[in-house]
Amino acid sequence: MSQLTVYLLRRVTPPFIMALFIILITLVLERLMRLVQLVTEEGTPIISAFKLLWYLIPHYLGTALPAALFIALMISIRKLQQDSELTAIFSTGLSLEQIIRPVMALATVVTILMLILIGFVQPYARYAYHLSVWELTKSQMLTNLRPGIFESLGSDITLRAETVSQGGKFFTGFFASTNDNGNRTIITAQEAVRVTESANPESDFTLLLKNGKMVRESSTNNTAATISFSQFYWSPPLDNIEEYGNRGQESREMTLVELFSEGVQGVLTKAPFLEMKAELHSRIVLVLSVPILALLAIPLALVGSGRTGRAYGIGLGVVILILYEKILGFGEAFAALGSLSTWTGLWTPLSILAIITATLIAVWMDAPPYRYVMSFFKRPRKRKH
Repeated sequence: MSQLTVYLLRRVTPPFIMALFIILITLVLERLMRLVQLVTEEGTPIISAFKLLWYLIPHYLGTALPAALFIALMISIRKLQQDSELTAIFSTGLSLEQIIRPVMALATVVTILMLILIGFVQPYARYAYHLSVWELTKSQMLTNLRPGIFESLGSDITLRAETVSQGGKFFTGFFASTNDNGNRTIITAQEAVRVTESANPESDFTLLLKNGKMVRESSTNNTAATISFSQFYWSPPLDNIEEYGNRGQESREMTLVELFSEGVQGVLTKAPFLEMKAELHSRIVLVLSVPILALLAIPLALVGSGRTGRAYGIGLGVVILILYEKILGFGEAFAALGSLSTWTGLWTPLSILAIITATLIAVWMDAPPYRYVMSFFKRPRKRKH
């Protein structure tokens, strides 16, 4: 690499890291508050929220990387202009093209990272997140009973309690019904107290039932046995609850390769076709947006009234970035519903952004197409005699 390339990369790297950190923290903190509320309601330790948050980091990185690169490039190039370094660079005979080359090199690296991230890392991380949330809510179903309402845990377990107190640890008027291969068990108790007999309170739940009865019905000989008890330790058969399932139940859990094959590999057939199509095109558009946004940052950074003028282009760039992201989000949502085609909802915004970027670059570089158009309008008109 030339000295200019190394110097420009050194100028861009610090603001890129800072912008990436700020954007990532901003996105993560909002989700962290919701996760803390979730695990608090489920009665699990706060550390579980950070475990769930870890699985969401790849998702937020996919949003933060292009935005951080775009903002860092605008800030860096604007700083070069304010310090008159661009003037010194151009005075040596170098052109804007020499600045574009290191920018595109950095954009290429970020594009490859984005391809790996949203194409392969995010689907596995999202599945791990969904699985963890499901396991969390499954293990805490017993503590979320609503008074006087029959709650079904899967198809084989039904629970009810007249009153629920102490954060789901004490019940009165307790009722439980389980079905194991046709053998039904009904349990009633005046009181039920949740006790933990394991070192891991998230995985093992035992109820101490007081003053109740147990009725066991056999499907083989149509007989029933009744047992009365003053105290009885009962553990709900949570293993009978249906598991979450394999990865690929929704399109966001599928890799790019699986989306290309339209989910025909084994269990990867549950996501709707339109949803998979929209997800596939959305990921490709996001990856292709990285180099276009990197190029767009250069002319926007130079928009302003002179060396000491206000950076109008940076403010305009932030507005364009937010608007572009929202338009893609709406386009993907409507394409998944079939209201818009993927070409209209996703590729059209990308094409418009590319045209705007190419036009601004041509203006700043005084490229031949721009010179030709301007010369056409500047041609002197012949007088009519």
